Amino acid sequence: MNEEDIAAIFAGQTAAIAVICELLIKDKTIKRDDLCYRLYDLLERRRMSNANTFSVGPIRHLIAVLEANDEHELKSAD
Repeated sequence: MNEEDIAAIFAGQTAAIAVICELLIKDKTIKRDDLCYRLYDLLERRRMSNANTFSVGPIRHLIAVLEANDEHELKSAD
């Protein structure tokens, strides 16, 4: 497995998690700002623990997806 394969796996997992997060936000289970704050906190804890760089990439990607969708919902592929 090469780096492109690993990146593709991470991107797919992040996309699935982002859909779940968007549903929780839409359902008003959690506010987008609170979720992003918690993810930034997790990201910082991973950095402070000298975690492998592969472990912080998906967190940064999820934050970027959630922040990019701040003004509009993800649309169904149907």
